[in-house]
Amino acid sequence: MGKITKMQQRRGLRRDLPIPLAPGEIALTTDTREVFIGSEIGDSLSGIQNKSVQLSNFATGFNFTNSHLQNNITEFTVKRDIISNATGTVHDILSLHSTLSALGGAGMEIEAGINDQTLDVHLYSPHDSIHGELIPGDPDGTPETIHDYKLTGGLGTLKIELTNPLVSADVLYVVHLSRKDLEKYLITVFNASYDIPNGSGNPLTDLTLKLSTDQLYFDKSTGEGFISFSHAQITQNHPLSGDPLSATNKPIKDWFDAWISSATNSLNNAINTLGSDYYSGDSITGEYGIAKFGDDSTSTVPTYAIDENFTFVARSHYGAKNLSRCLNQAWLSEGSDPTRQLSHIRSNVRIITDESVGDVFANLTIGNPILRTLGNATTNPPKGTQVLRAVGSSSTTTQALLGVVKFNLTSMVNLSLDYTLTFADATPTYHVVRVGHASIGFPKVNDVNTFGHGLILDQWNEVDIMDSTGAITVFSVVQPLEFGIVVARRVTVFGDPVIEDDWNNLTNANFMTKYGTTSNVMDSQVFWIDNDSSSPTYEKYFGFLMYKNSRPVDANIEFIQKRF
Repeated sequence: MGKITKMQQRRGLRRDLPIPLAPGEIALTTDTREVFIGSEIGDSLSGIQNKSVQLSNFATGFNFTNSHLQNNITEFTVKRDIISNATGTVHDILSLHSTLSALGGAGMEIEAGINDQTLDVHLYSPHDSIHGELIPGDPDGTPETIHDYKLTGGLGTLKIELTNPLVSADVLYVVHLSRKDLEKYLITVFNASYDIPNGSGNPLTDLTLKLSTDQLYFDKSTGEGFISFSHAQITQNHPLSGDPLSATNKPIKDWFDAWISSATNSLNNAINTLGSDYYSGDSITGEYGIAKFGDDSTSTVPTYAIDENFTFVARSHYGAKNLSRCLNQAWLSEGSDPTRQLSHIRSNVRIITDESVGDVFANLTIGNPILRTLGNATTNPPKGTQVLRAVGSSSTTTQALLGVVKFNLTSMVNLSLDYTLTFADATPTYHVVRVGHASIGFPKVNDVNTFGHGLILDQWNEVDIMDSTGAITVFSVVQPLEFGIVVARRVTVFGDPVIEDDWNNLTNANFMTKYGTTSNVMDSQVFWIDNDSSSPTYEKYFGFLMYKNSRPVDANIEFIQKRF
């Protein structure tokens, strides 16, 4: 007689869904009746998914995410060695270690020192998005254990010796500070003297404005992190030296942004005191032990682009986990649906159930319109000699203005947009509204579109709601807003799509004139649109929705898209 065996899977609230699930692990969210299964996160098969964040299908979720990423976080890097474009097994690293205070660091004691037991070393292979931790050896054992690496040398001569040599595409991160260091020397020290970098200022006592360690997110694999600030911390002014009328009153985030990269905050001052033996040519230069992105002259402020599938890519798997946790926490704390999460990392594969089948095409959801600002010739001028490219024109003509939205053509060929456009002056004396519907085609022949041609049928009507008749009298007939389409595989450094025929046939000088670049060099001024070689869309065509705004004010567009 057969026996039926019961097998139960992980279950619980949606907000408690692990980020990520273990590979092959199934989870049922009992409150939202969704099902997820974990995929691999440490091999080439997982590709870019392991560092991608997927937004859920919530009203205002897209706008909330955009706003939080742009306004509520301060991203930073800590002292680290980044070894790239290198081969071999032996490489120089910094000599920063736990005897910092004994070497003149003004009483500093960091939690993790430079030795083979506490060093955070991670190897990143951009080709397959693998980002794994390396295991230290035990030099004191008998016999000596090597594992993934060992350290040799001492102050000013410290080296890391790898068991397996690097290849030129590998990037090795050696991180010199830990989360506990940051909890102490970022959160605690800032709260103790928010207005004076060197620690002698006023303590921050308002519990609604004090920083909490829960607001700190740190990726020990890259030495990058961020502080997630609350609404009150970015909007409520706080005084300098207790003077509520001071002209220097500003929100806590502004105080923090000025403080973190200051040479006189305790962490940076300690590094500076140690001298040049502790400086390096890594992304944080000179006396900086920690600095905000963009403040150390060698790092670039990160950007996150949410695509048409409501996803965006972080710089590492751990970074994606941190960003997803941050968004979920902020979403819940700001009074949104208390049972549901805003996002999940894409290594958690969402399985469609009867409760979520309506979300298969998240872009159909009326509650999630996409918002963009369409600048005019003053606020968003074209690069080079680009003008709006008429449908069917020759590839030798100049192409369109900056792209607004791009679409992956490996999964779609047609697009339907319902949109609302608004134009308004500051007074206002006019408020022009356009409603429209655009049908768009992105044709290819044998997966090629040599001349960048696309098709668009844009039907619309306009009204000035401040005019008694509704007539549009504020703009002339030579001041239109027009849409266009370009199909391309490459973009310039400015994000403009590059027509295939131009790439193949234009001289370097003519290319520079047309596209406004300094050259047509690949991977310098020109890039594949999907620049991640592990992605299925790598070197594939994308469709670009373009525009030309000839009116003297920016336009705000809100649109719903349907792809097929």
